[in-house]
Amino acid sequence: MYSLLQALEKEFDGAFHQDTFKKIVKYNSLHFLLNFYIFCKLQGRAISKEERNKLRHYAILHVLFDNFFDEKTLSIDQIKSMTFSPETYTPATFEEKVFLKSGLFLLAEVKDREEYLQVCKKILDTQIDSLEQFNPYIACQRLHDITFQKGGYAISLCRFFMDSPISNAEKNCWFLLGELVQLSTDIFDIYQDLQDGIQTIPLYLQDAYAMEKLYEQKTEEMKAMMMRLPFPLSRQKDFRILMMSIVSFGFVGTAHLKDLQAGKQSLPDLKALPRKALIVDMEKYINMKRWVTISFRLGNMK
Repeated sequence: MYSLLQALEKEFDGAFHQDTFKKIVKYNSLHFLLNFYIFCKLQGRAISKEERNKLRHYAILHVLFDNFFDEKTLSIDQIKSMTFSPETYTPATFEEKVFLKSGLFLLAEVKDREEYLQVCKKILDTQIDSLEQFNPYIACQRLHDITFQKGGYAISLCRFFMDSPISNAEKNCWFLLGELVQLSTDIFDIYQDLQDGIQTIPLYLQDAYAMEKLYEQKTEEMKAMMMRLPFPLSRQKDFRILMMSIVSFGFVGTAHLKDLQAGKQSLPDLKALPRKALIVDMEKYINMKRWVTISFRLGNMK
């Protein structure tokens, strides 16, 4: 990853912002590569060199795409043009040049370009819709729809970078994983979302137990879909163990929220709490213990 980023800096005579550089590396290794490894292992194989390269370029696209929206450096029409008409778009900045380079590379690599672009459009649409989360009075169902679609499509785009064909059950597992990761992220990012004035499901519910119930429902959907995977039971077991180790982070987050709620009917005023109280610190023994315990329980297929 480092060598690719450095090569792009040299090619386009520019430099990634330090935070952007770190975020790209993090997304590639923690969010995309790990998930991809689990799905490849399900197929009984290792990640290929070509797949790793595609994931690197997707990490670049993903982070720069978010930056363009968050920093409002480009209009929505410009982002659309770069995404869907990259051959005719004229880049003006280093970031735009890199985005086009990675975008064109992936377009040339995916096997089903039409479906890939359809999912890209879904990602763009949900990113635009997510601006509604700055409205503190957003409807509950609308907030759910935006959250699940935003997470589901962003993670499931990774499936297009697999060398081998995948089943419908695998596609659904990719999407469900994205939904669960988004919910988990919203729990872990409560402090920052409060600072930014962003409405998320845990902030809307104001109830750790309701949040845990929702997360449990989504986890059960994932477990049910796993049972439909067309692979030997031994691979399904390994897949479930590894997948639940990711899903478990969300339950560590809801456990932290329950500690804050302390048995009451709702969470305390989160805006009045210090940052330290809202951060789910995974270096703490209690949280690591919870993660191991929950991962073991959820990974058991009995």
